[in-house]
Amino acid sequence: MSLLNADLQAERNELGEDTWDLYRLIENSFAVDLGDYSDLLGKSVNELAAEIAARSQIPAGDCCLTSVTFYKVRRTFQNLFNCRRDTIRPTTRLADLVPWTDRRRCWASIEDGLGFSLPGLTWPGWLLALALLFPPALMLTIRLRLVPGLNWGIVFWASVFLMFLALKTLSPFARSLPHGCETVGDLTRVLLAQNYASIARTHGRSASGELLFSLRQLIATQMMMSVDEIPPSLRIPSGLNIY
Repeated sequence: MSLLNADLQAERNELGEDTWDLYRLIENSFAVDLGDYSDLLGKSVNELAAEIAARSQIPAGDCCLTSVTFYKVRRTFQNLFNCRRDTIRPTTRLADLVPWTDRRRCWASIEDGLGFSLPGLTWPGWLLALALLFPPALMLTIRLRLVPGLNWGIVFWASVFLMFLALKTLSPFARSLPHGCETVGDLTRVLLAQNYASIARTHGRSASGELLFSLRQLIATQMMMSVDEIPPSLRIPSGLNIY
């Protein structure tokens, strides 16, 4: 049994595509060279944050980068949408500031105004399910009820074509807010996590605790999880069930 557990642990610690992508994302956000990714396998999030701090070429500063980012987000909203300053707080719901009907244009304007990359708008689950499931269901119904002799190959390729057509047609309605971005405060934390180095170059690298939180936020956003599910002790990749 111990040999089996050892084999399973070794398999979890292999450098797979998902793990490689995550390390690459971290390098891009924090502008560091993490070296050989294989040497990082099994390190905790806290240990990885220490590696980032040690390898970073950005001088340490005394600013709270979360506050700096929030002020920039607030100014951008004020300039773009003529909002009053006191209406934009960390707890303000993004849905109230960026209406669904014009969200795609507004989101692009926000990204341009900030000068940093934002997470993209997403598909509502029900709409994505409709686009992916309705075409094969339709073709299967046609095959079983209307044209029993219809070749299965035609059913398959027609389903693929109709799914592509449905995704293309319905894409303008993919306007749900990104995962974990319900409020202005949420957007601020995700924005800092994705653009940490770009913001830190102007204001200096933040304290270790804030850097660690940004790393946890970046991982959580990438994995479609909450920050609470990414504790400092979590080890990569085994703690994320990726390879």
